[in-house]
Amino acid sequence: MDSIRLISPSTCGILRLENEKYVSTLTGESFPFEKNVVRFLSKEDGFYEGAYLNKIKYIPFSEKWPFIFPIWLIGCGYLWEVRKQFKPGASLVELGCAGGVDYFGKRFNMIGLDLSFQSLSHLTGYRIGLQANATSIPLPNESVDGVVSSFFWEHIDHQTKDLMLKEFARILRPGGKVVFLYDVATDNQLISILKNRDSELYETLFLKKDGHVGYESPTETAKLFQAHRFDIVKHFGMERTIFQSSSVYVKLSVYPGVLGLVGKILNLVTSTRLTTYFNIFFIRVLDETVGRLFSLNKSRIMLSVLKKRAD
Repeated sequence: MDSIRLISPSTCGILRLENEKYVSTLTGESFPFEKNVVRFLSKEDGFYEGAYLNKIKYIPFSEKWPFIFPIWLIGCGYLWEVRKQFKPGASLVELGCAGGVDYFGKRFNMIGLDLSFQSLSHLTGYRIGLQANATSIPLPNESVDGVVSSFFWEHIDHQTKDLMLKEFARILRPGGKVVFLYDVATDNQLISILKNRDSELYETLFLKKDGHVGYESPTETAKLFQAHRFDIVKHFGMERTIFQSSSVYVKLSVYPGVLGLVGKILNLVTSTRLTTYFNIFFIRVLDETVGRLFSLNKSRIMLSVLKKRAD
């Protein structure tokens, strides 16, 4: 696997490891190195520190079916798409990685980046964790093959997305790719009903509570990607029908009246491990078949693959 070189986010000077700190060769500034995490942030983030400790632990015994089937199933196809787009040993940065994906740590040369030190300290198999901001990634120019993320992009406002896309283009090698799974602003029938029934409650449950400040439509998102030296390889919409992930049913159950009752029933039905897996499988199959018949703007979730455009 490639060795990982780090740079100072402020001066871009090369860093070297000395006595559990990464020290700049230019200025002498230093960054603590704890639990295989380099801490580039001077203070904890009030919203995200420790908020997301989720980890995907599944590692297949073999890269053949049926062992690889859960990789297709888990995470709305995110793991499968990353596996498809990058060769084993590729250098990847996962943004907002939380506790990481153990399968990625085994298959790729992984760098995890997150605002939360607690989340990064749970990474397994990743070469290193970076507690840093994705607008100033402490990696040299053209140093990685890919930038990947799952449910990260919707947490970023439009102006910051501009800065991040420039940063992704900087650190990606020629032909490098981005694989993003993220929520979008949607015309989905069920979500539209929830918006119209109680717009304030919708804002609280779907945006404010989850820190989703960056909802944009699939069309708006595509235009943004194309404006930043990226060609769109794939722009696939999921959950276009009224059938949704269990997280939506949890939010639906908070609504008063019949909507809330339906949400409580659906939440109860999909709350066991067996029914959760069935619902995930059902939606994955629906997305790949009937869901394709619906307009892209009905999508609640997007899976986008981008390729760095040649200069």
